[in-house]
Amino acid sequence: MSDFPVPPIRAQNAVFARELGYNAGVSEEQESEHEGAAAEADAEYALAIFEERLCKKVPFAADRRLVRADLRDEARPTAHALIFALTMESALDETSLEHHECVAMTNLLGRRAALLGASPTTAAAIVNELCRAIGEIVKPIPLEYVETLSASLAEGYARGLREAESSRLMSAFGAHLPVLQVGEVRVYTLAGPLPVDLVQERLEAWGKEIFRSEIPAVVLDISGLPLGSESMAATIAELDAAATVGGARCAFSGVRAEWKVLIEAQSKGLLLFESLSKALEAVAAEEPKAGALATLRGLLKRAKPGAK
Repeated sequence: MSDFPVPPIRAQNAVFARELGYNAGVSEEQESEHEGAAAEADAEYALAIFEERLCKKVPFAADRRLVRADLRDEARPTAHALIFALTMESALDETSLEHHECVAMTNLLGRRAALLGASPTTAAAIVNELCRAIGEIVKPIPLEYVETLSASLAEGYARGLREAESSRLMSAFGAHLPVLQVGEVRVYTLAGPLPVDLVQERLEAWGKEIFRSEIPAVVLDISGLPLGSESMAATIAELDAAATVGGARCAFSGVRAEWKVLIEAQSKGLLLFESLSKALEAVAAEEPKAGALATLRGLLKRAKPGAK
């Protein structure tokens, strides 16, 4: 039994539920509305218990503030999904939509906990306390299902930590990745131990900049980038495709022999050079490209009123 008092709304719902059993005149719509209100009350009551118990368990004041300010609200969709699955008696059925929704919602809860800055200690206690609270109000949740949900939350928490670290690195490295202008050529630089997802975000931003600013030629210098994986090489090569779409000529500099093997295995026909000067000469000598977006941009310009 819960050590929390039963709130008035639950007592009222319980009376109404008993009355429904004896009142044949109650419509299905009214009964459905009552069930929805009862489930809502169950969820809010469980979340109140979850908040108080989790705050007592976590060791850090910052985490207690986080629980009260954010985690209780973030846990609400998971609580609703669990209560519905328990009501439908399908929580343990791995083929049911309710089962998969609970696992997915718990995974997202773990991700949000990481992005909000919850400590591992707090994250590890979330599922146990939420399931314990719901189990006292609706029905006990089997230990094997609690373990399944805990694993899902841990996976989401780890993913959130990776996203948070990637965002931090993007901010830190983004401010230290020089961009040079040599004549009409924009020179971008990648340097340092950058993760693939951060490089991909940076290249996407540069691709948009190439189109938006109508940059005619670009060089990507990777001389300061440690030798990476095949996925990193494939990501780097994507800048050529982005430049082509935007109508820009593209070359790569600082490409050591090891990098050249990796990049050419992912994409053929790229302009790869070890020295920056040769890369600049190559894009200067190339014919301008008419990318799909560049062509569309020209058509839009001609379509403007007063354009010749």
